[in-house]
This record gives sequence, structure tokens and C-alpha cells, in this order.
Amino acid sequence: MFRSIFNTIYFFIDSILLSFLILIYFIITISLSALFFFSPQKGEKISGIRENLLSRKSYGTITWVNLINLSAKNLSSRKSRVLVTITGLSIAFAVIVFLISIGFGLQNLIVDRISSVQETTLIEIYPQAGGLQKISDESISSIKEIKGVEKVMPIIAVAGKVKFKNAEIDVVAYGVQGDLIKETSKKLGKITGKIFDNNLTAVEPMPFPVQEIKGLETVTLEELLVNPESELTQLKINSTTPKEAVINKAMAAILALDEASFETQELSAKFVVLPNLLEDENSKIESLWETYKIVGIVDEQDNPFFYVPFVDLRSIGITYYSQLKVKVENEVAVKEIREKIASMGYATTSVLDTLGEIDSIFSIVRTVSFIFGLMALFVGTLGMFNTVTVSLLEKTKEVGLMKAIGMKNKEVKRLFLTESMIMSFIGAIAGTALGYFAGKVASGLISNISPSKEFIDVTYINSELFLLICIIAILTGMTTGIYPGRRASKISALDALRYE
Repeated sequence: MFRSIFNTIYFFIDSILLSFLILIYFIITISLSALFFFSPQKGEKISGIRENLLSRKSYGTITWVNLINLSAKNLSSRKSRVLVTITGLSIAFAVIVFLISIGFGLQNLIVDRISSVQETTLIEIYPQAGGLQKISDESISSIKEIKGVEKVMPIIAVAGKVKFKNAEIDVVAYGVQGDLIKETSKKLGKITGKIFDNNLTAVEPMPFPVQEIKGLETVTLEELLVNPESELTQLKINSTTPKEAVINKAMAAILALDEASFETQELSAKFVVLPNLLEDENSKIESLWETYKIVGIVDEQDNPFFYVPFVDLRSIGITYYSQLKVKVENEVAVKEIREKIASMGYATTSVLDTLGEIDSIFSIVRTVSFIFGLMALFVGTLGMFNTVTVSLLEKTKEVGLMKAIGMKNKEVKRLFLTESMIMSFIGAIAGTALGYFAGKVASGLISNISPSKEFIDVTYINSELFLLICIIAILTGMTTGIYPGRRASKISALDALRYE
């Protein structure tokens, strides 16, 4: 039992070593062929240099160069059969390379498109659905203290009513810092004009504004918060910062805004605050109309919205925020920081979640593609096994003669293993090239039917795929060469010489 295990391990290690020797042989031969491509005595020069470089390396009683040369000559003596075998094997490897490279290529294409429009180092933070934990100034301070956090940018989302010329619409309004627009510019797209530079989060110290209370005399906001039963209807924006707004293209289309001269345009807006943003959820706050100068338009056009300075909305009594965007140092830190924020009771999302789901989906796609490729490879392996086995029957006398002149059993085994390895490597190399070419043809066809007419490369061959092909080639050569090699090593020299 132990002897059998030892022989199996020895055979596996020996096969790996033989595979590397064959690869070195091919690399040197191909390099010399390129160097002496125009030389009239190319074959002689290549053989001479190769023998000088490699013939001193012994591999038992026969040098490994001679072993590979002998195997190559044996294969060349039956070119038609070997060519058919290698062709079948090449097609199998081409199927594997084509399908898996398409999987990698489509994944990279989607990931690149997502990464080009979304910042991968941003984390979005929301209150938990049904949870009691809200986003406040204390939340921002706690998150800022987490190692790896660069910026914490709060967002206030409210319902906005906008008047522009003769139009009046209801849209979503966001109170943000100028930095947030910059950090999300990938998603927003091209910005025409400019964005406001206001990054203030605290309201300037000013007297509380006068409120208009339905059915009551005017009181201050401070008095209203003390007496939450009062019915608040309107509140003036208490901010001295420039009143500037950035709108998106969808809103510009609804307003029929001339984008060529928008910088001279102004709109009137008032904001209705949701109760969940207030200290007292029974309060009702609506701002008075305020005039904003339109300073920029962003390309994002899914739904109409506009941005105003954060402090404008903060100044009308908002205590809690709709969400936060947190910028971290790098993608590696995203997971750990999200876990810490989640432990505070908040929900978090990141574009890396989407990328992770894409990776999971394409992992399944590549696995299924690999299984289909293995099915094709199985057919090619049967053909190669048949070729090597028939070769054994045809060369039984030669085997007997080689044993009679001193070749050892393990060297006879290596001879047949080398033949199968050579065919496997040639098939792998040819198949990889064929699969790569097929992938580029597929990319060209897809690019031609693409509306943009830009070249869309849907294939990608990385080092992992090359390593996979090498491993498959080695295993294929070992699998098809082990039986003929063992059978040849057990043939008696005397019986082999008498074989008809």
C-alpha cells in the first residue's frame, strides 16, 4: 500500500518536472526560431545551440533533450493522426478559453462602467427602517472619529415647490455641501456651469426668525419648539449665504430652461420638511419662498431634482438628516468602516455591494462555461489517448529494442508520457490562440451593432486563465500518457522483440 502511494506521488512529481522541461524546450526553440527566422540553415543552428545549452542536463540514462527529440520524431512519423488529435484538442482548449474569457470580459466591462459613474470609496448611510436611531450632529462626530474616514457629508432631502417663469412644479430638493457634488460627480456626469462652494454645516449665529403662525401672533422658532402644539405653517430661511442652486437636466427639461443662457436665470423655491427630520415629529415646517440663482446643470436626468446649500435647509429648524455620504481612504477600508457604522445602528450601502453581486453571478457563469469546456476537452482527451495507445502497439518492437540496449522501465514510461505532454501543450497553445482570436471576432461583431460604434472588448485573458490552461494541459498529458507508459514499461524486452 505504501509502495503504491509512493509510486503515485513519484509519478506526479516526475510528470510536473517533465512538463517544465518541455516548456523550457519549447521556449528556447521558439526564441531561436524567431532569432534565425531568415537564416538559410535555421534548423541546424537551432539544433546546435539547443544541444549546447541543454544536452548536459541528464534525465536518467538519456538526456531530457534527447528524450523530447525522440518523442517529437515519433509523433512526426504519423503526422496525419497526430494532426487530427491536436486539432480536436485545440478546439476543446479554444472553447474553454473563449467561454471563460467572455465571462471575465463581460464582468470587467460592467465593473468598469459602474466604477466610471460611481465612486467606490463612498459609503451611503441611512437610518434603519423602523429603527429609532436617527442621523444627527452627534452621529457625524462619531463617524468622523473612525480611522480611515476622510469626509462625512450630510444630506437633507425635502419636498420642493419651484416657480420658474410661468411654470410651477413639485420636485425633490437636496440640501448638500459643495464637496458632496464634487465627490459624486462621476454619477452626476458632466457639470455645465459651476457648483456652489458652500460647505457650511452650521447655521450662522443670528436671531431666531419670525414665524407666521396660523391663528396666532408671530412667535420665534425657539418659542415654537418649547410649545410644539403650536401649528407652524411658514418659516423664513435663516441663512446669509449666497442663494445658489444646481439643477439636473431632467428638471431643466420640465422647466423648458434654455441651457445656453441658464446662468442669468433665477427660480423661486420653498421647502416642505418631513416630520422625521424634526425634533418634534408633530411639528409642521414650510419655508417661505426664496429666490435662487441657477449656477449649474448636471447631466444626471433620471428624475428631476435640484441642490441648494446645506445651511439653507438646516436653518429652518431641521435637526436630523436624511442620509450621510462618507468618503474613506481606499476600497480596502470600506468593509471594516461599514461594520463599525452598522454597529451604531445605521444601514449602509456601497457600490462595492453591487460589484460583489456581479462577481458572484459571473463566477457561476464561468463555472458553467468551464464545465461545457471540460466536456469538449473530454472528447479531445479520448482522441489523444487513442493516438498514444495505438502508438504503443505500433512501436512494441522498438520498445523491446530500447530496453535491450539499456533503457530503463521508468524512461520508457517517460517516453510515452512525453509524447502525450507534447501533444497536450501544442493543443493548449493553439487552442488559447484560437480562443483569443474568436473572442476578438466576437468583440468586433458586438461593436458593429453597438449604437455608439465604439470598440467593445468583451474578452479578457488574465494570468489566472493562463495558469488554469497550463494545469489542464499538464493533467491532460498525464491522464492520457499514464496507461500507455505503464503498459510499455511492463513489456518484456524478449516478448517485445518477438511481437508481430
